[in-house]
Order: sequence, then structure tokens, then C-alpha cells
Amino acid sequence: MKKYVHWLGTDALTLVVNPPTDTALWWMKLIAYRWKWKILHRFFDKHYIVHERLRKHLLDFGIKNEKIEGLIDPPKYTKKYEKMPHKGFNILYYHPSKACLGGETYIRWKYGIDFIEDAIRYFVNYKDVLFIRVDGNQDLSKIYPITDFMLRPSRHDGLPRMNLECEINDIPYYYKEDGINTSVGITCQILSEINKWKNQDTAETK
Repeated sequence: MKKYVHWLGTDALTLVVNPPTDTALWWMKLIAYRWKWKILHRFFDKHYIVHERLRKHLLDFGIKNEKIEGLIDPPKYTKKYEKMPHKGFNILYYHPSKACLGGETYIRWKYGIDFIEDAIRYFVNYKDVLFIRVDGNQDLSKIYPITDFMLRPSRHDGLPRMNLECEINDIPYYYKEDGINTSVGITCQILSEINKWKNQDTAETK
């Protein structure tokens, strides 16, 4: 029987990059993780990636190109939900728990939480703008119907399922993943996109 492994964003990233962290335990587990895959990757027939940008990580790690193929991680919420009436403009964003391996410093770097917080500060006095945080434990079938925009300014990612789910539900979103050091001008881009869709939403509801 053929054996395969499915690489997501972080799984592939940490093979060759040392993301920032606030815990020493990260380094110990990261070294063990890399040594494990140095041994194991040869025994797998296929290495599936959720986005082509992850191919470079696997190649840099030493996995042969002919063993790497793309395979999208399917969305969890495949249904198109009926839009529910609500006041204001709701912005959904993903900020997972700091309980993950890299700690809060890593989470903030990976998911661009600093950019999200810039946007929250900008709109703090706008009573018609609400930011909705999810950490992976919520039932999004109850949240997508009241979501007007999704914000995901990742510094590194594969292909987030939330992106695909927003497309299914016709929810516009901002997603930025041009490389692990991307940062210049991101906040301005985010504010511009939010205002564009907020103004369009306001015009449609009049």
C-alpha cells in the first residue's frame, strides 16, 4: 500500500525556517521534528501540499520534486448559508489559542495579528464596525451568515480553509501571503479593503 503525507502551511515551513517564539520548548521539539522527517520522508511515496508555495520548503529540505503534488485541504463548511440581517459591518478574523507549540509570539507573527490589531485600533470609534475573533473552536455555520468581511493577513500559510468557505458564501476577504517577511504597506492595504467593502455594504443596504 502506498504511503503519503499531507503538508499544511506550518508543517512545511518549520522544516527549513525558524519562526519567532517565546518558549524554549519550541526549539527542542522543532529539532526533534526535523530529525524525524529527515528519516521518514524517504519512506513516503507522495508528499501532498495544499499550495504550490509550500513546494520550495520541501525541496529545500531535500524531498524530491517528483514526489510532491498539490492537494487542496477541503473546506469543513461546504454549505452556502443564508445571510442573516444584522446591524453594522462584521469583520471575521482568526486568532488561535496560544496553547499551540510556538506560543503567542509565533501565532502573532504567523497570522499577522499585529496588522489585525492596527485595523481594530483604526476602527475603535466606529460603532458600526465589529471585529469577530475565532480560534478554531467555534461553529462557523452560525458566524458566516453575519460576516461581511474576513481578514487573514498571514505572513505564512498554506491555503486556509476559511478562504474557501468565504468564497462559497460570497464573503469578501483580505488574504496576504507573498512570503514570510511580507510586512510593508499591509496595514494600509487592509484599511483600504475594509473601507471599500464597508462602503459598498452601506450603499447596498440603503
